[in-house]
This record gives sequence, C-alpha cells and structure tokens, in this order.
Amino acid sequence: MKRLSPLMTLVIGLSVGLSVGAALTAAVGDQIRMNYDQIVGQAGETTITRGKLAEYCIARIGWKVAPELQEQAVLEEALRTSGFTVTDAEVQARIDLLTRYAADNELARQQLEAYPQNVLREKLRAILLSEKALHITITAKEAEDFYLTYPGLFFSKPMAKLICIATTNLTEARRAMQRLRDGEDPSKLSAMLSTNEKIREVKGDVGYQTRDRVNSSKLAEQIFDANDGKGLKPGQYTEPIEIVTEFMRDKLGPDGRTIIRPDGKPEKEVVRISEHWIAYVADFKQSKTPRLEEVRDVAALLARGTKLQQTLPKWIAQQRQQITVKWVKDFDDPAAELQVVSPPPPPRDTR
Repeated sequence: MKRLSPLMTLVIGLSVGLSVGAALTAAVGDQIRMNYDQIVGQAGETTITRGKLAEYCIARIGWKVAPELQEQAVLEEALRTSGFTVTDAEVQARIDLLTRYAADNELARQQLEAYPQNVLREKLRAILLSEKALHITITAKEAEDFYLTYPGLFFSKPMAKLICIATTNLTEARRAMQRLRDGEDPSKLSAMLSTNEKIREVKGDVGYQTRDRVNSSKLAEQIFDANDGKGLKPGQYTEPIEIVTEFMRDKLGPDGRTIIRPDGKPEKEVVRISEHWIAYVADFKQSKTPRLEEVRDVAALLARGTKLQQTLPKWIAQQRQQITVKWVKDFDDPAAELQVVSPPPPPRDTR
C-alpha cells in the first residue's frame, strides 16, 4: 500500500505554489515591496540590514540560484501571457475545500494555518492559474484511484482537545484535580496553578492532539485508552502524571554570570525538571475513515495537485524553449548589460 503523510497532502498543493515563486508577483498579485534598510541583525551598535544580507547572499550563492530564478521568471512570463484568469470566488472555493479536508486532519490543519491568509490566497491563486494553463483535469476514475492508492490521507486518528495543568508541585496538582471535581474551569485553574510558563500563558489550551503527539506515553494512555479504548469523554480528565524533562543551559556562577571555559565557550549544565500534568478533555474526535462519496472532491483536489506537480517541470522546460531569458555576467558591475542565456536542450518525450 502506498502511503503519503498528512503533511504531504498540503505539500502536494502548496509546494507547487512555492515552486511557482515569482509567479506570485505581476502574474497573480502585487509584488511585496521590501524595505532593504530593515535591520535584520545587530552586534553591539553594528547593524546588519536586509540589503547587506541580500548583497552577501548574491556574492555567496547568486550564481547557484540563478537557474532557479530564471525558471521562476519563465513560469511567471508564461502564466502572465497565458490569457487565463482566476477569480476571488475560485480562490475562496479552494480554501473552503482545503479547510474542510484539514478539519479532520490535525497536521494538515497546522500546515494550512501556518500560512498568513494573504500569502495562502496568492499561492492558491498561482496554483489555480497553473492548473488552467496546463489544462490539468481529473476524471472520476482518477479521483477514485487516488483514494484507493492513498487511504491514509483520508483516515483521521482519534484526537483530543486538551486543557492541561502542569506544575512542579504534586500537592498543587492533586488540589487542582479536586477543584476540577468541584466543577471549576480548567482554563482558569491552569492560568492560576501551572508553573510551566508556556502552559500558563495559553491557559492550558494545547489544542487537538493525537496519541503520538502527547508528550508522555502514560498521559496518552490515560487519555486514549480510557472507557474501554474509546478515550476520555469531554469533561473527564487524567490523574496527575509525572513528566521529566531534561535540557542543556549555560551554567551560571555565584555572581549570576555565565561561566566561560578556557576555550572561550560557555560552560553547560544539564537541567532536570519534574512536572505533574493533568489533561482535561474539552472535546474528543473518534477515528474516522470516510467513504469515497464523502471525500470525492477532496480526492480529486489532491490528485490534481499531484498531476500538476508531476507535469509542471516539463511544461516550464517547454516554455523555456520559446521565451528569451537574459542575465548579467557580473552582479557587481552596475554597467553590465543583459545577455541572452542559451536554453537547455528541449525535454525528451519519454512516452
């Protein structure tokens, strides 16, 4: 059985948007104007600007990325002159479909939400435009074949929406559990009682978690194996579970300053923190394997993305034979003139 991770479901589509690259400028949207005086780094009073970083990268890797940038420019030009357009309604429909798919797929949802809305819209607009220009279509049979080939993309694991209380004090953890029994709000209790700063800041809300993403196997067992393997019900919670975390940090001297070794590097020490966690279940979603009829449009979407990803490189290579590409020989010469770059040999038809 072939398998793709849930992460790949969005990579199939959105990585095409990444490969489109420069097509997100004039071809499908407004180019973002960068401030090259922006300070991106600092050493004492000496600053590093975005422009300085750009010049450094040009000097170090400019020639290495030149072919990729040329390819992106070819794609942008080909899409710009394709005569196709994409409406806002089409972009929104694609977002709605991806959102519906990600609703039962936590990793896919996290990937989708990682993109700012304006960036996501432009990437999807580029994908839609590419699909039109390359005449990408999917038949009902192709959608069904994709569903049968990659069933793991449509299976959703059990997920629990957790509100956690994490404290280094076992007595406080037991008191917190008693207060939960008394009906107190778990979010408020976490904000008051958690000694774990990150947990306290979000009032214990760590979102939906699958078994493999819970930070303790014992905690996961109490959450997902309870009630004869059906998992804790909303409103139920675990016993306090001890979770030990170890990490490295700079060792401080009696004066509070970092101890520096003879070689000039900071001395390190292992820190061991023991915390007692209670996980309150705010919601629980059982595993689900939808029928083809329920996800046929999603299967078609993912199959379309796969076909586009497979077809796009050859299409770009074909366009490269028809579009004149020019490039300067010396980045550092302000008077350097653009010179024609010979195209590579045309792609061979291996059918």
